[in-house]
Amino acid sequence: MSLAVQILEVDMTQKKFRVRFQVTPSSSYTTGGDTLDWGTVTQISSGPSVPFGGNPTWVFIQSQPSASGAASGFFYSYSNGTFPNGLMQVWGQDPTSATTGVIALSELAQASYPAGVTGDTIIGMAEFDKLQP
Repeated sequence: MSLAVQILEVDMTQKKFRVRFQVTPSSSYTTGGDTLDWGTVTQISSGPSVPFGGNPTWVFIQSQPSASGAASGFFYSYSNGTFPNGLMQVWGQDPTSATTGVIALSELAQASYPAGVTGDTIIGMAEFDKLQP
């Protein structure tokens, strides 16, 4: 199921434009990443005359800490797919023995999103190449 994306700000330069956005997770996560469909984001696809030619050149997604400074503890990454879709992956730490030392993060399994993700404020920034006349 696709992620809901809300554009918070658009910054345009001569050859690129950058958008700040917020992501709302769908009801379930798919292994390999949940679809982030740039084509459904009206502020990009039919917005203020911003012709862009494909997937973003870079995307950064993170958890926004709450007013108390607490973050969800989940890590978010992005990879381009077939335009206009990309994938947001969600990573966390599997429970393990405290004596095993530092362990790598694991991707969420295919299932309903945990409360830590659905209750998280997930923000990001993406940069797109503008089509030149």
